[in-house]
Amino acid sequence: MCSWLDKSVGDFDVVIVSDFGNGFITPEMIKPLCSRSRFLAVNTQMNSGNRGYHAITRYPRADFVSLNEPEARLATHNRHDSIEHVAQSLSAQLKTHHFAVTRGTKGVMLFDGENRQTHKVPALSTKVLDRVGAGDAFLSFSAICLGGGLSSDVAAFLGNAAAALDVQIVCNRDPITPVDLYKYITTLLK
Repeated sequence: MCSWLDKSVGDFDVVIVSDFGNGFITPEMIKPLCSRSRFLAVNTQMNSGNRGYHAITRYPRADFVSLNEPEARLATHNRHDSIEHVAQSLSAQLKTHHFAVTRGTKGVMLFDGENRQTHKVPALSTKVLDRVGAGDAFLSFSAICLGGGLSSDVAAFLGNAAAALDVQIVCNRDPITPVDLYKYITTLLK
């Protein structure tokens, strides 16, 4: 796997890593991911099996990081400062261009390190059936937007719209289709 990553990861426009902390992604795999990816988006998920031992600081570099608030606070060991301060600290430490913090009912905050701006998008869904996968939907859609050159405020909005659709799907039974996302965004903008 490491030799394939070393040889091939640079062939992709955007590389999205969802690191669940189960041991599959090793430090040897992280090296080519961080050094060879054209645009690297990373999420390190905290769960009961890795709480306290798995943080974004495993990655020395990423272009875009998306974490939920507890994951960001764990990585900085900072439970009291503003989430904006936490995001800016991690962004500087990891040399990211964009750092997002998903906050559930409080929406999402995306810090654009290049322009030193913070964009906040409120929660866009009033109907929540299942939260599982919402952060992954946000990460994926926002990463594609940012990797494709869209502005950070647009990426935050589109990613948040995808997450809003995702919380209306039980157990990731159905994918978020482009048609559904377009209809949802059109409805939101009316």
